[in-house]
Order: sequence, then structure tokens, then C-alpha cells
Amino acid sequence: MAQQIRFFEIPASDYSFPNFSFTITDTLADDNGQIIADFMRNRNLTSSWITTGSADSNNTEVLADFGDAQDLTSIFLVKHNLKDFTLEYFNGTAWINFSTITGNALETTEHKLPTGVSVYKVRLTITGTMVPDDDKRITQFLGTREIGQLESYPEITRMNHAQGIRNNTMLSGKHNISNSVGSTSFTLGVKVNESQADVDLFESFYYTYRRGVMVYLNGGDQDQFRLKLRGYRLEDFYVVKPAKDYRDDLYKSLYQSGVKQAFEFQEVV
Repeated sequence: MAQQIRFFEIPASDYSFPNFSFTITDTLADDNGQIIADFMRNRNLTSSWITTGSADSNNTEVLADFGDAQDLTSIFLVKHNLKDFTLEYFNGTAWINFSTITGNALETTEHKLPTGVSVYKVRLTITGTMVPDDDKRITQFLGTREIGQLESYPEITRMNHAQGIRNNTMLSGKHNISNSVGSTSFTLGVKVNESQADVDLFESFYYTYRRGVMVYLNGGDQDQFRLKLRGYRLEDFYVVKPAKDYRDDLYKSLYQSGVKQAFEFQEVV
């Protein structure tokens, strides 16, 4: 079933939260990857945590410590090679299993936590990789709380993956073209929004979540799109903020009509 756009809080595992930490346990590996564990926090898909010389029988453990209690709804494991694994959360008293996976074939997976629980830590125990005895790899570990999912179907336009391209003409007449890491931006437009829940959600981006929100444009279903495009894939999460002030013009100025809305979202640090 197709999924509409979902919005989440900035993950409590994000690099911007100093109290969070990873502890990797794999005593039989040549290198358990502890020194690069924070690659799972850095919001990009170009670097990953990975072990060296780790077999499936090692039962590699990734411990995510949030520092204090969190109200989380989902753990996303992004661009990984895990086939068999277990996820548990620590509620301050005991470890509780909330997801046991066997035979996984997806590189990006969502694991939902029970509603209203306090999560101090999450423990991931890996017992198998997609290719047996491969080194374990996770590109992003996102522990977050869902803010809401749109009811309406806005138009997604002006999807732009800027790379900071600079084009300088040299004395020879040839060009020197360079680029930076860049950022993503897009526009969501609703011609007539008649959903109060959606209006409340959009308003919260301005008045509640001033640091930004994490958007999941595919909602968890990339197959609803004909093409696999950057921005709409399972692994594409962006921390964004509105780039312009909030407007809520009534359609044709009618009191009983919906509201015309358009939002420009820009990826932020």
C-alpha cells in the first residue's frame, strides 16, 4: 500500500546530540569498528560503520546509549547488510525485545517501538549477514519519534540536489568545475488543503520544531514510485526547515473553504 509523506523529530542518535554514544562489542573480530561507529550519526550515505574480520557466529553487538530517556517510535537501520538480528530497548529497569528479524533482504529497515515507552538504550545483536560471514555494515542508525504523516497528497516540485558546483574558465579556455557536499531542497504544494491534521502538522514546523524536522518523502514505500530516484528511496532521509515564512490563505477567501499552502524545504545542519 502506498504511503504518504512522514515527518520525524531530528533523531536522538544524530551527531548534534552530544550525550549519545555507540559501544561496539565483537571480541573475535580483527577490528570491531568502534573508532568509526559515529559514521552512523553523520546524515550522509557516503560513509559507514563496518567491522573487519567478523564472522556471523561472533554475535556482534551495537549498543546505542541515548544518555537519558527518549520517547522513540522507530529505529531505522539505513544501508546495511544484516540478515538476522535482534533489537531490544532498555527502559531503565530491564531489556525488552521489540524486533527479531530473520532472512532480511532489505538494505534499509524500520523497526517500530511500542507506544509510550521510555527508551534509554537500544541494543542490536547481529547473528547473520546477507552474505554469510561478511563484515557487518550500517550506514545510518536513526532513533527517532514520528511527528505525523500527511493525509493530503501535496505536489512535490523543484526537487534539487545542489552540489555547490563552481565553474571557472581558465586562461586556456578550458573549465575547472568543482563541487561541494551540497544539500537537498524541494517544494510541497497543496492547492486546497482540507485536512486539519495536515494544517496542524505544517504549523508545527514553524512554531514547535524550530531546529528542523526529518522528512521521509516515500513514507516507507519506494515501490509506489515508478523510478528509483534520489530523494524517494528508502535510504533518503533529510533534516529540513521551511525556507520562507508561513502563509495560510483561504481558497478564494471563502470562510468554509480549505487553505492554499506551499512550502519550500531546505536541508539544514
